[in-house]
Amino acid sequence: LGGLAPNNRRAPEAVTLVEHDFITNTVNENYQDRVIERMRSRVFTIKFIKDNKLLPIIFYKRWDKEKQQWKDNFKPDMILAAKIFKKNICNVSRNDKNNLMIVKVTLGTPQLATDIANKFVADFNLYRRTSDINEADRKIKFLRDTLAKTDFLEIQKSLYRLVEAQLVIKMLASNKEQYAVEILDPAILPLYK
Repeated sequence: LGGLAPNNRRAPEAVTLVEHDFITNTVNENYQDRVIERMRSRVFTIKFIKDNKLLPIIFYKRWDKEKQQWKDNFKPDMILAAKIFKKNICNVSRNDKNNLMIVKVTLGTPQLATDIANKFVADFNLYRRTSDINEADRKIKFLRDTLAKTDFLEIQKSLYRLVEAQLVIKMLASNKEQYAVEILDPAILPLYK
């Protein structure tokens, strides 16, 4: 801010800096890298495995299909399941030619691989949408609580702008199904194994 020392700034200038950081913190320059890493994250992978009941597929050698139970009292480990899923089943990468993301699923039957690939992206969009809505709600609550405690007009104006920005984020997240990732080419049955 023009070389001013932080303690020499006036309140409106400081409030503008806070607003800028509060709002722009939600949009990062490395957005695509962050989306890819979130898709690859252990947190989302474990959630996806649990939500879609994929443990019998991941540990198929330990699963008794006929009895619908684990063989030899096997107890699946979710961290190991996530590692196997990311290494052997689902790969998220970037196409160097066009800088777009690719989700590749390699799994038993072509139909299952297709279903898992499409479900993976759909579930990720829902996961990010829900996460961003919850984060916006948390910020709105904090801002409204702060508004109730201040009498300073400039601070109130700033807080109202921040609430407005969070409501816009929440509105966009609530109304866009392909929220974090836009599907340009959904998975279809592969021609070859």
